[in-house]
Amino acid sequence: MSAALRQRLERAIARHGVPGASLALWHKQELHEAAAGSANLRAQIAATPDTLFQIGSIT
Repeated sequence: MSAALRQRLERAIARHGVPGASLALWHKQELHEAAAGSANLRAQIAATPDTLFQIGSIT
């Protein structure tokens, strides 16, 4: 499932023009994590499931 989440996340960041994202999903008593894109464009650091991003709104 995590590979499928990563693929969907890669498409979403490309569609919305964001540099990177990470997510976690709890499903059927299992934790699934994915990340795609960059955590820091200048330093060329890839996003990981542990990357923390600032958010403005989640609604």
